[in-house]
Amino acid sequence: MPSTSVRERIVESIKDVLEGMDTDTYAFKFDKGQVRREPFKNMSGGKRYSVAIFDDSDIRNPDTDPIVRISLKVVLEIIVYVQAKEAPSTQLNLVVSEVERALMVDRTLGNLAIDVTVDRTEHDIEGRFDKYAETTMFISVDFRHRNTDPREIV
Repeated sequence: MPSTSVRERIVESIKDVLEGMDTDTYAFKFDKGQVRREPFKNMSGGKRYSVAIFDDSDIRNPDTDPIVRISLKVVLEIIVYVQAKEAPSTQLNLVVSEVERALMVDRTLGNLAIDVTVDRTEHDIEGRFDKYAETTMFISVDFRHRNTDPREIV
C-alpha cells in the first residue's frame, strides 16, 4: 500500500507530465526547475516557461459507499516570458493547447484517475512580473478511493 494519498499521487503525476514535456513532441518545454508546487515569488533569470501547480478544493460524492468518488480541482498558474515582437495572447494560447495535449495523452494519469478535463483558462496579459504574461488553467481530476483509506484506489 502506498504511503501517500491518491490525491497527492495525482498532483505529483501532473507535475511529472509537465516536467516530461519535450520539444520533440511539443512546441515548448518548461524550463529546468520551473515546474513547481509552490508560488513564484519572483521571475529573475529570464525563464521562458514556468508553471506552479496547486491542488485546490474537491467535491465528494459519499453516496457510493464503500467508495468515495471525488472531483479534485487543480490549478496550473503558467508564466511565459514574452519576447520582443511576440503577441502575449498567441504565446499563452500555444502554452494552453500544448499543456492540454500533454495532459490528454493519459487521462487516467497512470490509472490514478477516472478522467482529467480542462474546465477553463484565464489569461492575464499584463502579468504580475515585467515582460511576463500569465495564464491560469483550471483542471478537474475525477478519481475514487476506498472510504476507509484515501491511499487505496478502487
